[in-house]
Amino acid sequence: VSLSILLLLGISSLIVGAISFASFKSIRVEMYKWFDRNGQILTESIGNKALEHLGYYDYDAVEQMLKQEVDRDMDLIYGQIQFDANFSEVREFGDPEISGFKKYEHDVIEDDSVVAKVTIHYSTKVVDSKLSSLIVYTSIGAVFTLIALLAALYFLMVVLVNRPLIKLVAAVRNIADGDLLTIVETGTQDEFGELASTFNQMTNRLKDVISDVKTASMSVTSASHAMNSS
Repeated sequence: VSLSILLLLGISSLIVGAISFASFKSIRVEMYKWFDRNGQILTESIGNKALEHLGYYDYDAVEQMLKQEVDRDMDLIYGQIQFDANFSEVREFGDPEISGFKKYEHDVIEDDSVVAKVTIHYSTKVVDSKLSSLIVYTSIGAVFTLIALLAALYFLMVVLVNRPLIKLVAAVRNIADGDLLTIVETGTQDEFGELASTFNQMTNRLKDVISDVKTASMSVTSASHAMNSS
């Protein structure tokens, strides 16, 4: 019984851990898909706005637009636009040295030609923070699940181990006090049920032995009386 309970606890812990890990992994993938879509959409949006200004050769407006985008979006930590012949003209804003970002690039195409290249660094701080919180909540959920399993296992130990054992101990005490009519009923088919059955057989055998001794004693007494009478 104890081995079965320990085995059940081990299997339950593995199942809870596997489910928690799989759930976290799946959510992480979906969150980064959402993050990548937003980053790519933002890169394309900046490219489209830059194309409008490049059509008028208003390079200062390109730089101003880039600055506004970085200032408006706290997660956009750096932006760069390359254009002109061989993309020799570069406009950029933000700090490219800040870590913790994903890089997105987009080619601005006009008349089947690449007229500009957009590069942005999009901070992963928000999504990483959400994932960290998710790890905490998942861990708490796993802990509570294990606590519930431990409570269930404790209940099983009380039902499957303690109660049959208490019945056996009480039966032994009754027999020690001379009550040979004691019968142990555990209601289980496990080791305790087998032990109870063996115990009952032993009690019945003990009653038979005592009965035989009484019979033999009565026979001896009767024979003794007969001899005395003669």
